[in-house]
Amino acid sequence: MDERRKNDRYPVNKYLGVYDQKTGDLLGCLVDLHGKGIQILGKEEFRAGSVYKIRLDLHKQIKDSKRLYFEAKNTWCKSHKGCTLFAAGFEFQNVDQETKECIALLLGSSAFRKILAKQG
Repeated sequence: MDERRKNDRYPVNKYLGVYDQKTGDLLGCLVDLHGKGIQILGKEEFRAGSVYKIRLDLHKQIKDSKRLYFEAKNTWCKSHKGCTLFAAGFEFQNVDQETKECIALLLGSSAFRKILAKQG
């Protein structure tokens, strides 16, 4: 079974920007989120295996912040349906407990809807 589909996925219902923490450059917009990572859609191709320091701008305040900071490793990247955009999957790296709690709260918010993982 495809590793990317082993987790319940939560597609986003609102625009949430995904940024490089160091430069502030927009990497893309969040497509979906799950307990182990994210998928984004961006203009640039991502290098598989590279670890990115990411800032996710939230639609509302979660635990006293409207931003979430974490590291994520790019696990795949492909051209999105023949257009000039790239869809890319990232796996969380070294996520602390507070960030995990924020992700859980975010998944329960109105910005996301749950899609069950495919069963093998």
